[in-house]
Amino acid sequence: MHDLDVMQTLLDHYDRLLVSPVFPSISKPGHAPDARMNHDRLKAALVLPRRAEVIALGGIDASRIAACRELGFDGVAVLGAIWQAADPLNALNELQSALHAHAA
Repeated sequence: MHDLDVMQTLLDHYDRLLVSPVFPSISKPGHAPDARMNHDRLKAALVLPRRAEVIALGGIDASRIAACRELGFDGVAVLGAIWQAADPLNALNELQSALHAHAA
């Protein structure tokens, strides 16, 4: 899901939505959030009652876990933070630590 307006219309029609990119992509240089994927609007949309679990993707690494939680995401999905890390196992451990530290 790359469009905030479309996401809002689907929040009560699906069990789970994947929203991307939330931050500039790690694995796809130059791939950044659309200007309409404004974090203030996103946060306002995610606070509303909804059926869907909403997962953040795009530019997610351990340093952005807290921001994803603050925006109202239910979870995160990662790609580049692990597969492009010099030490993928360490990157995974850092992600898991950040997730535990910011669990709801």
